[in-house]
Amino acid sequence: MALRKQPVNVGILFEDNVLYSSDPDLRPVLDLAKFSISFAKNLVRDAELSELVHEPSMALQQGDVEKTNVDGKLHLITQEHVMFKFITNRAGETVAVCATYPSSDDLKALDIALLTPQQLTNQASEFIEILSKRFVDAVDFMNISIAAYTQAQKLELYEVMTHLFEEVVQGSQVILKDDYATIEPAPPGDAGTCTFLFASAMYGSVPCASRFFENMDGFFRVRIDAGSDAPSVIENLISAQLSTIVTTSLSVAKTIIRSVELQIKGAVREGVIYITFYPIKNNYALVFIAKGSPTTLRFFTEATASVLANLPALDDRFTGDLGCFDQVNQILKNIPASIESQDKELDLDEIAEDLYTEVLVDDETAGKTQKKEKEKDKDEEPEEHADESELQFNKIKNKLFKLQSELNSAMASNNLKAAAKRAKEIWNIAVKIKNKLLAMYYENKLNTLNAHAKQ
Repeated sequence: MALRKQPVNVGILFEDNVLYSSDPDLRPVLDLAKFSISFAKNLVRDAELSELVHEPSMALQQGDVEKTNVDGKLHLITQEHVMFKFITNRAGETVAVCATYPSSDDLKALDIALLTPQQLTNQASEFIEILSKRFVDAVDFMNISIAAYTQAQKLELYEVMTHLFEEVVQGSQVILKDDYATIEPAPPGDAGTCTFLFASAMYGSVPCASRFFENMDGFFRVRIDAGSDAPSVIENLISAQLSTIVTTSLSVAKTIIRSVELQIKGAVREGVIYITFYPIKNNYALVFIAKGSPTTLRFFTEATASVLANLPALDDRFTGDLGCFDQVNQILKNIPASIESQDKELDLDEIAEDLYTEVLVDDETAGKTQKKEKEKDKDEEPEEHADESELQFNKIKNKLFKLQSELNSAMASNNLKAAAKRAKEIWNIAVKIKNKLLAMYYENKLNTLNAHAKQ
């Protein structure tokens, strides 16, 4: 869990530096992101980091939490999504525009929004696109060279980003309540299907048991000699890179990495690859690389990790003897290459339960998934000194919320013309209060609605 001053935050990464972070406590997470960016850029073919999900740990933060608690306006975040958009300017410089979002459960607990995981994904995707365009306009990114910036120019850039973040703080309050960020329906058929590429139980950086579900020789940038043991080389390569991400998340960011999402855009393959991390016990972790439904993958990872936690082989520290992990290998071997679920967590628990009972038939506790309850706190937000822009927004925000609620109702009844009318009203207000980010979001929404209404 983490305490954030705002539920949505932004950051800018340039080369190996955090150029801007709206919250100082977010910087270690952005430092962690650099390792995932390196993994995507230098190891996987045609890959780009698009999202990572982490769970901040108050136990790891220790004294930092007490220091944060003295501040006034705080939001309790148990799981945080970090989205990335990479932009290259005319000087050939590439920045990563980052935006953090609470999970759908956190948004509900904070009484901010009631979004399904899919609605949250759609909204966050639209938001990062708009934020990136707003960043390009605000700093004239296409016509500058950040590498050549003087100290004075860096300070000016920081001031521009601070102003842009004020737009984010105000605009996100309305945008978070948008239940229909995209009009296009979710693709039918395989929404709950997850296909596995690789699975491993790791102790730190050492793979104790692993399985490849398909040939991944062409998946990576590295060349493997014809006489080499390709699976072993790839296994060590994957394990070394992923263990760096896990270790860095614990030691530097003081958080628990849960997943990394890579966008693959190449001639050979394209789509989204998900990498999930889940602690088992005693420095052992379960890692999956898969494609398909991230929700199904997440539930199955948690269920399988709880099954592995029952194995005596993982009770002790790793000594180098791989022979004692035969049962772990057997469980990985019994995992089907593809699973399907319609967001029914119990079904996935049963699959994981079967994996365990096939290995240890006599163990009565096989496959029981431990359910962890997340504490949900709601803190009253004290009034703070507000500048003119904030006072102006506060006067009009209830009207914006009402219009967005009416927009949601119109979308629910498929009345696109009425939805477009509400979007235009919100856009007009955003223009009047000079919130360019909010105006861009609803201008884009208005154009989309008008285009669909004419069809």
